[in-house]
Amino acid sequence: MQTFLLQLAGHPGAGKSYIAHYLTRHGYATCLDIDVIKSALLRAGISWDSAGRGAYEVLFDLAKDLLLSQRSVVIDSPSRFPFIPRTGMSLATSAGARYVFVELDCSDREMARRRIKDRKALTSQYTEMLKPAAQSGESWQSEGQMWDASKTVGPDTGWLTVDTARPLEEWREDVLRMLTD
Repeated sequence: MQTFLLQLAGHPGAGKSYIAHYLTRHGYATCLDIDVIKSALLRAGISWDSAGRGAYEVLFDLAKDLLLSQRSVVIDSPSRFPFIPRTGMSLATSAGARYVFVELDCSDREMARRRIKDRKALTSQYTEMLKPAAQSGESWQSEGQMWDASKTVGPDTGWLTVDTARPLEEWREDVLRMLTD
């Protein structure tokens, strides 16, 4: 299989971390999780905004290093800004790796709510659907407002959206098919 950079995107509770860690456990790629990096920066006393910018700098530098070492990479991050898919695509191209972008969307909002509530949240993550990380300063009046604010920004063409409310085996296979086709 050709070396790849898989950028995952999607709302909180969509299943990004699940599939990223599945791919790592099964030897497909190395997972780089934006929340692990951002949470470490927050614990070091860096402000929310600076930690966000700094986390993406670290994330993309680590991805570049792994790709140049012929290692496939999964980026576990929402993709809310155009620089995210642009940078991922550029990194993959410069390393001769295949670029794949997959948005995960859980159409069952109650299921997404349970996933968020049941996980062990990192410092930078939501602890409940309408309860973002304390330091974020974000405040939502409704779930609709939160979903709109976390809308995925993907590449111009060639990306897949997978509904993770379907049975796990089905949507996991959809992602694997994207990597092997």
